[in-house]
Amino acid sequence: RIQKCSPDGTLLMKFGSSGDGSGQFNRPTGVAVDKDGDIYVVDCGNNRLQMFDAQGGHIDTFLGEGSLSKWGKAKLDANAYMWDERAVGDDLGREKLFWFPVAVKVDGEGRVFVVESGRNRIQVYTKT
Repeated sequence: RIQKCSPDGTLLMKFGSSGDGSGQFNRPTGVAVDKDGDIYVVDCGNNRLQMFDAQGGHIDTFLGEGSLSKWGKAKLDANAYMWDERAVGDDLGREKLFWFPVAVKVDGEGRVFVVESGRNRIQVYTKT
């Protein structure tokens, strides 16, 4: 679950429970709040990012939408065997999805940055 406390430690609100449904978590590892008060929670065990309103109501779930960046291509070019490993992959469509997202940060321009440890990348969303 996610808990919000006052500076003196008083519990102000809590939301979420264990599981894989909307508003549930399996090892949440990062939380960020944007200027509108919306809350972003990286749900590492479920490989997703969930977005909540300021009261903890579920708004949306993001599963990832990454692609092979120029830096990712450079890594593969520097490690040629990795191209061969990709060639035998069953479903490279899964590559766009989050794999062990561990942190989230929101900047003042509405961009949401999600750090993935499994794929060694950062996916960026823009709030509209």
